[in-house]
Amino acid sequence: SLSVLQSIIDFHRNDPIIWGLEPVNEPWQFIDAEVIKKFYWEGYKLVQKGARHWKYVMHDSFRAWPALWWDFMKGCPNKAMDTHIYQAWNIPAKANKFWENGCDFRGG
Repeated sequence: SLSVLQSIIDFHRNDPIIWGLEPVNEPWQFIDAEVIKKFYWEGYKLVQKGARHWKYVMHDSFRAWPALWWDFMKGCPNKAMDTHIYQAWNIPAKANKFWENGCDFRGG
């Protein structure tokens, strides 16, 4: 997977439309968090070396509790955490309820 990231960086590093890279979307929530963190860290180093101006986006693996991620890569520039708040299976409601749920989400 890291070699694929490197290929993407090499091919797109000067492409003005690319602003960042998320190396994996929604990693399985039962993969050991330390394995995911190691992969994210190695990928981040590749991006910093090859396309320093890009943002590096990491999905929380459906573990949005702050304690898991708070200190991870603390102080590293150009990083962001992605979380997906799925509401498709909620009880049907008016649109404003879905906005409320998303805005009130705190993780955990």
